[in-house]
Amino acid sequence: MIEVVKAPPFATVQDLGWRTGRAWGLPTGGAMDPLLLGAANAAVGNEPGAAAIEWALGPGALRFDRETLICVLHGVELRVDGAAGAAAIVPVPAGGTVEIVPRGANRFVYVAVRGGIAVPEVLGSRSTYLPGGFGGHEGRRLRTGDRLPTANPARETDFGVAIEVPVQDGAEDAELRVTRGPQWELFGSTASEAFLAERFAVAAAS
Repeated sequence: MIEVVKAPPFATVQDLGWRTGRAWGLPTGGAMDPLLLGAANAAVGNEPGAAAIEWALGPGALRFDRETLICVLHGVELRVDGAAGAAAIVPVPAGGTVEIVPRGANRFVYVAVRGGIAVPEVLGSRSTYLPGGFGGHEGRRLRTGDRLPTANPARETDFGVAIEVPVQDGAEDAELRVTRGPQWELFGSTASEAFLAERFAVAAAS
């Protein structure tokens, strides 16, 4: 069990989202950065799509009721029971508290715990869908005092494992590919041409 000792401004339970439901208007949803989620899960011996905590916009703390292994990616300062450490992959003792302090406000952080977070599945996913108010933990952001169940690990994991995650800090420009969705024809040609030709800046809080 994981207890949210101090919730950050934004944290939800997420996995890789839904593979069905488009006919009912349900988007794929899931983690904003599925590659980083998969890397964090791999580091603790989980399947890439295991549910984890998607964390952003500020510091917080979690308490773990049993000995476990966690991976927090990326760009954070971790303190286990008050002791600071630079490692992204950290063994946590039973009853241990982990403080998570993101460095910078322009990225999502993923907290994967060995075995994964075992909130109930809804339509085949443990992801939180905030607009619909379902999935994850009670369909909402995590709050201080929430308790999240964890599953038993699927396989043994080497507590000394280390991984490298490529980042693109400092990159000024990136070309984004887009796919026309089912609403594309509802926009006029002026709007669609402007969208494809425009340059965009990503806000720090995005």
